[in-house]
Amino acid sequence: MSKTSKSGFIIPDYEDDADIPALAQQNANAAESVIKAVSEKISTEFSEDAKRENINSGEKLSVILGKIKKWFSDLKAVAFSNNYNDLDNKPTSLKNPYSLTIRQNSTSGGTSYDGSSSATVNITAAGVGAAPTSHAVSAATYGAGSGSNYGHVKLSDSTDSTLSTGGGTAATPNAVKKTYDFAANKARTATLVVAASNSGAKSKAAADYVCDGTSDQTEINNAITALPSVGGKVLLLEGTYNISGTITVGKANVTVEGMGAGTVLKRKTTSDLIKINANNCALSYFCIDGADTTTSNSVGGISSDYGPMISHLTISEYGAAIRVNNGAVITGCVLSTKSFVCVFAGTDCIIAHNRINGTDNPVQGIQVYGKTAVIGNYIDSTGIGIQTYNQYNKIADNFITGCTKSINVEGTYNDISDNFIFGTNYTNLGGNTNTFSNNRYQ
Repeated sequence: MSKTSKSGFIIPDYEDDADIPALAQQNANAAESVIKAVSEKISTEFSEDAKRENINSGEKLSVILGKIKKWFSDLKAVAFSNNYNDLDNKPTSLKNPYSLTIRQNSTSGGTSYDGSSSATVNITAAGVGAAPTSHAVSAATYGAGSGSNYGHVKLSDSTDSTLSTGGGTAATPNAVKKTYDFAANKARTATLVVAASNSGAKSKAAADYVCDGTSDQTEINNAITALPSVGGKVLLLEGTYNISGTITVGKANVTVEGMGAGTVLKRKTTSDLIKINANNCALSYFCIDGADTTTSNSVGGISSDYGPMISHLTISEYGAAIRVNNGAVITGCVLSTKSFVCVFAGTDCIIAHNRINGTDNPVQGIQVYGKTAVIGNYIDSTGIGIQTYNQYNKIADNFITGCTKSINVEGTYNDISDNFIFGTNYTNLGGNTNTFSNNRYQ
């Protein structure tokens, strides 16, 4: 049998072996209860250590608590408040051992700052070279800006070059264009420029009109129409212009000029190639290639009753190269035709210093109808070199060779003098009112 002590432990009776495991568990439980009761009643006395030291394993509880007490005493209020302001001897500034120097758009001077005390550094837009933040005094104050104020400008279409930055005037795109156009017009020698389909790239870029190689008279006529009412010049740049209709000059004071032998008008029509219907017009420095297109004798390379000035052209035609009247001037041209006449001139004309060639017997070099001067021309291989009708024609200083008839004079009061004739001599069909003097016949 077993007995229980006052503390609750079981005193086993070892004669009863079957009770030992249960007795052991009962004793363990009793021991736990005793320990708990004792721990609830324990109190420890300790004193604050004189200095702070770390706690060590194996020390008495009173020693450990004394060391902890010292730490709490030294920390004072902050040990429990967790507040930075409860610290003693805290720093009053955060001084940087490496100071910062602040400069405004400069490599010298400036303000040094190390954080030891408060400081204010005034950084201005002008000081660092930034754009100003203020405008001029008023909206009507124009002129260049300053470090503190923006400049004010006013836009203007004026191209007056005397205006400067002090006036605060800025050019509009329109003013820029007018200035460009003014400079371009100063440099160019024509009012409007036409380029052929095979003109150079730079020529096309500078042209007002560019032909496409088909019915090129359209672009040329458009340029003539676009000229001012007072007239002007149309320049035909280098290249070949295929002309399938008539080029019409319908306003006065117009000049159509080419680039010499490099500008070629190729006939693609059986009508007049160029027709001038206004006074004081001129054609110069281009070629007409029309000999391969069959036309009637009434069709001309150039036709006009308005007395044009025709100079320095090279014309090769099937019918009439030039048909003009009423005060026309033809000079410095090279002309040829296959079937009719190189120059068919009415009254009051001047035909001087041209080279004229025919291709067969019916062709006439120059045919005139009164009060016309035919002077200093070279005429070769035509049926009739010079044919006169009516009165008061002056035929002088011409060189005529290889013609069936050199000069055939019909009409009265014509003067034929100082001509060089190689081949058949002149013929006078107009009677004794015609005068012949100092002609040289070979």
